[in-house]
Amino acid sequence: MIKFIDVSFSYGKKLVLDNINLTINRGDFILFLGQNGSGKSTTVKLILNYLKGEKGLIERKYNDYCYMPEKTILPDYISIGEFLYDLSYISKNCNYEKYLEIFNMEKSALIGSLSKGNKQKVALIQLLMEDKDLYVLDEPTNGLDQESINILIKLLKEKNKQGKTVIVVTHYRKLFQRWKIKKYEFIEGKINEIS
Repeated sequence: MIKFIDVSFSYGKKLVLDNINLTINRGDFILFLGQNGSGKSTTVKLILNYLKGEKGLIERKYNDYCYMPEKTILPDYISIGEFLYDLSYISKNCNYEKYLEIFNMEKSALIGSLSKGNKQKVALIQLLMEDKDLYVLDEPTNGLDQESINILIKLLKEKNKQGKTVIVVTHYRKLFQRWKIKKYEFIEGKINEIS
C-alpha cells in the first residue's frame, strides 16, 4: 500500500530522514513514536504526498484518506451539529451523530466556547465519520482525558478491524501498549521497528 525505498528528506541543512525504508500494508495499524523534530510528521506528509522526497522512491497505493494534523483549525461561530452536518452533507456521509453520542458531545454548543479537549473531540469526529481507506492522526490525544483516549483507541481499532489502515503519530509511548500493532521509533533520521 505504501512503500519507502531509501528515502531521505531535509529542511535546509537539517537532515530529518536519512535513507529510510518502510512498508505499510493495507489493513496495518501503525504507531509512529519519537521526540519532536524526529521526522514523524514529515514522514506522514510524504505518505500523503504533501512533501516530495529528495532521494529515494515512495510508492503509494490507496484510494482515499482522512488526515488529522496536530493543530486543527475549526470555525468558532457555528455549533458542533451545524459544522458536522455541513461536512456530512458535502461528503454524503451522515454518521456523525453516532460519534457525538459516543463522545458525549452536545451538538448545540458553539465550537468557539469549547475547551481544548472538546475541540479535539470535534476534530476526531470530523475524521472518524468518514469512510476512507487510510486514517492518519498526528498527536490525536492532545487535550483529551483518559476516558476519551480509551474511546478513541477503541474506535480506531474498530476501523482497523474493517480493513482500514491506521497511522497514529505520537510521543506518548504507552499509547496502545496493550495492542499488538506495528510500532516504529524515529531517532536521528532513522526509523526502527520496535516490539
